[in-house]
Amino acid sequence: MIKKIGKAALLLTLAITLATDTQIHLMEQFCTGESAGIVGIDMTYNIGHNFVTPTTIRHPLLIHTISKVEPTLLGPTLIHTGHNQHSYRHFASSLVNLNPKLKNISFLGSDRALETVNGFKIHMASLQHIVCMKHLKDNVESYLKSKLCDAEYNRVHYDIFTTLLDCNTETEFKDVLEDLLSTWDSINPDISSGLLDIKQNPSEV
Repeated sequence: MIKKIGKAALLLTLAITLATDTQIHLMEQFCTGESAGIVGIDMTYNIGHNFVTPTTIRHPLLIHTISKVEPTLLGPTLIHTGHNQHSYRHFASSLVNLNPKLKNISFLGSDRALETVNGFKIHMASLQHIVCMKHLKDNVESYLKSKLCDAEYNRVHYDIFTTLLDCNTETEFKDVLEDLLSTWDSINPDISSGLLDIKQNPSEV
């Protein structure tokens, strides 16, 4: 059964939540509690004056026979006319109304849009925001391009996304990073502090 919850919001913003009983159950089962997974959320642009914002849920009890990866399932979806904090506050409120235990959702994975995170936190106080790898990479690449010439950009980009990611242990990662920080500072003194700021405040980049 599909449940529809919608209401006219302030500034003539319309927000409607679509969710099945199964989606709500899986969100509680896999995204709350001690071993909570991440609720993914990503708004769809360029479809006229409306927006569609689906959520996704990883199903840890299923494994793809070929890729050996947990499948990603479609979760509740928001259809809305405004990209603002009120719309996402409505979304979170609707989810909690459907199942009060969803106020304990632990992690929200999204891009850097503060409207989404702040709207959800009103009804999910313990929520932590996690920027997905793709969006984090986009943030880093955008920052590097604004600070470096092409040759410098290629060098630092390789250091981050090849050299560091090839490290096999935490100790090796820290040792390599320490050497790279010195190299980056010699290229541009702002790079190290800028990358640290992206890590700590990904939503503000």
